[in-house]
Amino acid sequence: MKKITLMIILALVFQSEVMPQSCLPNGITFSTQSEIDNFQINHPNCSEIEGNVIISGSDINDLTGLNVINSYWSDLFIWNNDSLTNLSGLENVTSVNGSILIGSHEYGANPSLISLSGLDNLSHIGGDLRLSKLYSLTDISALNKIDTIWGTLTFLLCKSLTDLYGIDSLRYIGGSLEIIQNKCLNELNSLINVTSIGKELAIYYNDSISNLYGLNNISYIGEHLWITGNPHLTTLDGLNSLEFVGESVSILSDTLENLHGLSSLSIINDGGIMISSNTLSDLTGLENLIEINGPIIISYCNSLVSLEGIENISPESITLLRLKYNPLLTTCEVESVCSFINQSWSVTDIDNNAFGCSTLDEIEEACQIVKVNNIQHGNELFFHPNPAKNKIEFSKNIAGRIIDLKIYNQFGQQIISDQNIINSVDISKLSRGIYIIEIKTINSKIIQKLILQ
Repeated sequence: MKKITLMIILALVFQSEVMPQSCLPNGITFSTQSEIDNFQINHPNCSEIEGNVIISGSDINDLTGLNVINSYWSDLFIWNNDSLTNLSGLENVTSVNGSILIGSHEYGANPSLISLSGLDNLSHIGGDLRLSKLYSLTDISALNKIDTIWGTLTFLLCKSLTDLYGIDSLRYIGGSLEIIQNKCLNELNSLINVTSIGKELAIYYNDSISNLYGLNNISYIGEHLWITGNPHLTTLDGLNSLEFVGESVSILSDTLENLHGLSSLSIINDGGIMISSNTLSDLTGLENLIEINGPIIISYCNSLVSLEGIENISPESITLLRLKYNPLLTTCEVESVCSFINQSWSVTDIDNNAFGCSTLDEIEEACQIVKVNNIQHGNELFFHPNPAKNKIEFSKNIAGRIIDLKIYNQFGQQIISDQNIINSVDISKLSRGIYIIEIKTINSKIIQKLILQ
């Protein structure tokens, strides 16, 4: 009996010596290759590191000495390793309960890292995954088993990365999705299965991105939507399923042709909308936006002529209307704006726009004309110039076909009536201001705003 008991005790002792176990509650820093190579000698049976792990050393080029580790309970930092080309040696890691930071804007790059090979079995990240200053990285396919990132996913200054192939299984991001200053990244298609982002979607200064296809299934952004400084981004198509943004929407772009990609957006829960663009002529694409709970800020839009597109926003959800430095903006009398400025509590900041929108009084005047005449403005241009001074000429599609022309002032009073119009009409006797022109042809009636300077 004693012999059997002794054997059991010896077996348990032996098992305790060889079984994988947690270790290093205070973490560990590897600053040389020899420290990596000697890890299993210095820490036998250590397979789960409890504290933070930092891998940072100019001569570190091989992580094979860490191949006994299967999980990190805290954060894993891999930065400032000049010679490291891949992450081979981490193949047994299945989970990191904290964050993974590979490269750091503050603490240094991994300039030679080409691939994330070695993370092929990683399926759980409890915090952030940040890939920063990885100038040679071209392959992230090792991330193919990751379904959820509970923190933030960042691609920052990955200058050689052209696509995100390999992250196709990702469905949910609990924090933010940040895609910033990736010079060669030209498509986001591998994000196609992401449906929700807990915090921000930030896409900044990526030289080669021309569209947002790949974000097609995102319907919810918990905080901000930021699209800024992507010089080849001409469309927001790819965001067509987006319905809800928890805080603000900021679109700052000199290349966008329209906002049609935001056609499903209906609610900005708290923060409003800010737009600055050299290329947008109107805001069509935002027609389904009904609630913003914050300001409308539209500034430095050098091609914007009309606010058409935001007419359905509830005026009660607008806290401020700021229209500044939009040199061609002449049409501001859309329903949401007119209703908002009619409220006694409305706050406005209007300056340096074209005549018709350059002051609050001009917008109120235009809104009054719309109210008196119940006028809907057409999009097609039937006469020019507008704004005008002495004369307007009619476009070829109606010139010679006009059977009646009337011009009304801001009070709805008819001040010009003529049935003998051929190609132009003299308006030199009219005072500076906003008018409504009504044109009848044999088979149509056209009503549009006319601005006299």
